[in-house]
Amino acid sequence: MADGNIGRGARRRPIPEGERRKVWVRSGGRCAVCNADLMEGRLTRREFALGDLAHIVGQHQTTGSPRGLADLSADERDKADNLMLICKGEHAEIDRAGSLDVMTVEKLRKLKRDHEDRIRYLTGLAPDRSTVVLRMVGRVRGNAVELTRDSATTAILRSSDRFPDYRLCLDRHGIEIDLRQLPGEPEADHRYYSAAKAAIDEVIDHKLVEGVARENIAHLSVFAFARIPLLVYLGSRLDDTIPTEIYQRHRAGETWDWPPTAKASDFLVQSPTSLASASEAVLVLNVSGTIQPQELPANLLDLPTFVLQPDGDLPQPDVMASRKMLQAFETKARWLLSGIEAGGKSVQRLHVFPALSLSAAIVLGRVVDPPRPPDAGHIRQNPKRLPGRPGDQVKLLNYFKDFLDSTVNLNQTRLDLLDQRVQAIVSCLEDDSVIGTLIENHIPQGSWAHRTIIRPLPGDEFDADFLLLLTEVEDWSANPRVYLSELRAAFRRSFTYRDMVHRKNRCVRVGYAGDCHIDVVPHIRLADGRQVIVNWAEDKFEDTNPEGFTAWMKEKDELANGNLRKVIRLLKFLRDYNSSFQNEIWGARSRLGVEEMTSGRDGRPGKCS
Repeated sequence: MADGNIGRGARRRPIPEGERRKVWVRSGGRCAVCNADLMEGRLTRREFALGDLAHIVGQHQTTGSPRGLADLSADERDKADNLMLICKGEHAEIDRAGSLDVMTVEKLRKLKRDHEDRIRYLTGLAPDRSTVVLRMVGRVRGNAVELTRDSATTAILRSSDRFPDYRLCLDRHGIEIDLRQLPGEPEADHRYYSAAKAAIDEVIDHKLVEGVARENIAHLSVFAFARIPLLVYLGSRLDDTIPTEIYQRHRAGETWDWPPTAKASDFLVQSPTSLASASEAVLVLNVSGTIQPQELPANLLDLPTFVLQPDGDLPQPDVMASRKMLQAFETKARWLLSGIEAGGKSVQRLHVFPALSLSAAIVLGRVVDPPRPPDAGHIRQNPKRLPGRPGDQVKLLNYFKDFLDSTVNLNQTRLDLLDQRVQAIVSCLEDDSVIGTLIENHIPQGSWAHRTIIRPLPGDEFDADFLLLLTEVEDWSANPRVYLSELRAAFRRSFTYRDMVHRKNRCVRVGYAGDCHIDVVPHIRLADGRQVIVNWAEDKFEDTNPEGFTAWMKEKDELANGNLRKVIRLLKFLRDYNSSFQNEIWGARSRLGVEEMTSGRDGRPGKCS
């Protein structure tokens, strides 16, 4: 804040160097409001310290110190928790009298917390969370789209827990297949497709395959804009053993991000009554548009015809609005092709007419490998390459492992961040003058302890519980709810957590908006040896044995060769993604003997009520 704002008789104190350094490090040298780089000049590109450290609660408890009358002790006002790194112009603006009703203490604390959490998350990404970027840019009827390195980078950072790795190319732009300069695209004749196929093969064989062989590629992110046959061919060339994320360009907003809250539906298939002894069949894929029967070649109209289309939605360009939608398409396409093979052993040629979005066309190529270069009219499929044969078992295991890692399991980066947050919470409580003297230990609980925690639905939070083992206080034990009251009071005394906590029936919940919440459960070992937690509503103790149950889970998982936890995670995934399975799934969990220790108000295990 500017010296002129601090009030009569109050002099501005220098901020301790240690606290200044903490703020710069936690903020990553970037503005907590606009994310501008504050360590490099925009004109000269030379290194400067361009930012200001702004007080959230004013340095002095006076009316002239912006937000200075807020409740905060004098010794906490110059600590890193009350300072945020921002641009000089923004510093002046947030301290203006006309801004104080908007730039409140709560607003600034949230800006600081969200920015520093993001910096901590991004800098905590381990090398195994990198992804190599593959971009294929072509033209469709003479038109191309914007597909730069920056747009791919933004989509990856917004849509996943990975970061782009451009090391494989000297220009640091990733692996690029540029089809824009190939002649003949408007006519899309055989010469154009042959040249485009050769360009795809050149890059795949000399960059992608070589990178996989040298173990430089552990994950691949694919962005592509081209004619559908070329997208299908690209998909067929992608290595199934490498986990791959395929991105979709959305016309609404013209971005490549996967929206976190977009809806998803299934696909339905219209099948012919019988394949009989037909040697040929037709597959129409009405996803991004509709191909009417009369639009098919006259010589194919009498062939058995399958039609795949969205269930409940009309085919339209932005129908592929989420990852779940793309996964549903892949699942249904594999099921359909396996069914055609099983029910039509005589089928030797499958004519495919695709009205597909970009991402779905690439997925189609991964499902069916074209035996010859693509052409403009249709894609013929060799039944010998259809999935479902014994040789596909290794491929299916790889798909299953990738499905667990990329879709079901909570990723390691978020688990590491969870560990850091729990340690920060415990450290804060240990410093408290009341609760800190009672803490003996903290014990992971529930799905976190049992390693059955899963990735939340888009837009939802994941949750984790831990028990805070406290020394018994005889006076408190007469009214057990005092333990919960005192735990909440300790959080309320903390500058960091005071606005993040809510008391629940058996815990105090610490919320990290839009990401997760952590339930802290007071756990007391009584003088008679009983281990108990607190039920606030009934003001009584409840027996618990968390370490015993965790040991039991570990023993049973070892008996199942490490597969029990995988099964539980899959059941929880199905519970979240398909509510119609809910009763059957929880019945299965009960039969497996893996009900959690406590039930929440919604009746589901593992929730701190």
